[in-house]
Amino acid sequence: MIKNTLLLLTIFFCQGIAAKHYSVTASDTVPSLELSFKLTDEGKRMGEYYLLIYCDTNAADTLFIETAKVTYLYLNYNHNYTLRYVKPGYRDRILIVRTSVASLIHFKNMEFDYEIELVKVTEKANTMADLPVAIIRYDMNQKRFDYSRKYHYQVRQKKSSNS
Repeated sequence: MIKNTLLLLTIFFCQGIAAKHYSVTASDTVPSLELSFKLTDEGKRMGEYYLLIYCDTNAADTLFIETAKVTYLYLNYNHNYTLRYVKPGYRDRILIVRTSVASLIHFKNMEFDYEIELVKVTEKANTMADLPVAIIRYDMNQKRFDYSRKYHYQVRQKKSSNS
């Protein structure tokens, strides 16, 4: 498992994409979604993990997050992102972010904050912990980015039927 993770990380470090669809600093010219996040284990903030970023099904980049502070990531609109959090000793955690919006004319920089609870490797495989943590998308009714309640409802239904 560790060899596979290291191999994946090496591949991502070696790959490059000409036009990045995300940044680690805010842009004054391109509207974007600001994600602020932290990883925790039993409420304690964690650092020293990798964030693998996929944009529109392509591997985009790998970031090493050293500190246990809140981290910021800026995603351009009208893309589908998969964020994979990798920390040795823990299961990989996945977050899906859909930044599609109807029109950029009315949109400016928006924000979404979240926290991901890590799951230790020692827990049983093929559990609910292996599913994506959440799907974040623009909610037309609320006029803001939010997690998909439909997805969470489906996960809870599946979890209760497996109990």
